[in-house]
Amino acid sequence: MISKKNWFALSIWAVYSIMICIFLATYINAQCVVLKFGEYATIVAVCLVCISILGIYRLFSMLYEKWGQKLNSVSNRSKSLLEVFFALSVFTGAILMRVYQYVHHFTECYGTMQFYEMATVTEGGSVPAISHGASYLYTGMLSILFSFLGNKQAAGIVMQLVLQLAGILLFYFAIRNLVGKLEAMFSMAVLAFFSAILDYGFTLMPENLYFCMFTGILFLISLYKKYEEMEEHKITVSILLLLMLGIGAGYMTYLDVIGMLLLVGICFVVLAKKRDRGRNIIYISSVSGIFLLTLFMMFFMEAVSESTSFVNAVYSWWNLYFVKFSWNYMIAGPDLTLAGSLLVCTGAAWCIFGFLRKKDENGCFYMLSLIVLALFVSFGSQNMSYQLLVTSYWSVLAAMGITSVTAMKEKKEEMENRSMENLTENPEQKPVQFIENPLPLPKKHVKKTMDYKFEPEEHLMKYDIEVKDDDDFDLK
Repeated sequence: MISKKNWFALSIWAVYSIMICIFLATYINAQCVVLKFGEYATIVAVCLVCISILGIYRLFSMLYEKWGQKLNSVSNRSKSLLEVFFALSVFTGAILMRVYQYVHHFTECYGTMQFYEMATVTEGGSVPAISHGASYLYTGMLSILFSFLGNKQAAGIVMQLVLQLAGILLFYFAIRNLVGKLEAMFSMAVLAFFSAILDYGFTLMPENLYFCMFTGILFLISLYKKYEEMEEHKITVSILLLLMLGIGAGYMTYLDVIGMLLLVGICFVVLAKKRDRGRNIIYISSVSGIFLLTLFMMFFMEAVSESTSFVNAVYSWWNLYFVKFSWNYMIAGPDLTLAGSLLVCTGAAWCIFGFLRKKDENGCFYMLSLIVLALFVSFGSQNMSYQLLVTSYWSVLAAMGITSVTAMKEKKEEMENRSMENLTENPEQKPVQFIENPLPLPKKHVKKTMDYKFEPEEHLMKYDIEVKDDDDFDLK
């Protein structure tokens, strides 16, 4: 998703920059407290780290500008093979790490056991009504699983791990299509090995189910983007795909309000495509309309199943998210460890520098999503922790920051191409002055007419010598 810089993008990046500074200061301060630094030492440490982040970014940019061109000599086939090898290795490592954790360290589920207790199959029992859609769907899935395998925590954990791994794989392919291959590989590595993701694989909570469904819709959005980039695509098919995406985004928003980020993502993909303004309005109106229709249909079905009014169903959903706002002393950090959080925050900070160096921006959607998630985590009610989605967006922004070190070389090439375009479009501009070629070149042939200063008389214009027939030119 690439779009031009405008006032909206600049506002999002300004808020994001402030948020990054707050997070970096928080993590550095926490580390200083562990090391028992004083108050002034903490301030100095924060300043030094921020300066170091800028210095390291500039150093990497210079190194790439000097030697990065050698990477372009690698063939596309070799790059594809390296990508496949890396992706398979990381995904295999993610599976093995979770299997090892399950076999050697798992004794009981982490965190709350309320969903296990609600899903436990008892004689004559049923799943209790839950206002939060994602929690209700997850409890129902657990109950169905327990009805076949018994009320075993291990069965629920296996389901959690499968959902999480499927979500990581879907997220990799989605980011690969939406942003790029390098960003997708880095994001996959973060989701595969960070402790924040690993711990949530051993909790019986709805985060993994929602994460898997959310990344599935995000993958479908990326496929729609690929279809729009095809040379031959039909408007009717595009609208049909948008309607399907609108249905998915509407249902995900019914399950949890954070699903609205999917609708925002769809709008970003639509606006990133260069087309007529009227067609963009039609596309966004269509997907927004089907989104609202799907959401209201879900409220209507809930009202019918619960024998209540439609207004009460909407009001109960609204109360889950927009009634009580208070600071709950939680921040939407990328990881549970200080080292992992500082690493990702550093890469995310580099994304700011990359934005200032590029003509286009392709991270505004992910910035906005992370800001919204941070607000919900810090001020909203905790229907879900959103840690999986938070780490996912952090990983994308960190990956974009790391790959932005190539922006300087791209900027120079872009300026050269732009100067050539200006010369072509503006014929009145002063022409380029070329130096004279010092090498000898063949001159152009000029046709000549033969003439002489002396014109002989007619009787002198005889060149044949008369000889006798028997003369054999015998010289004696």
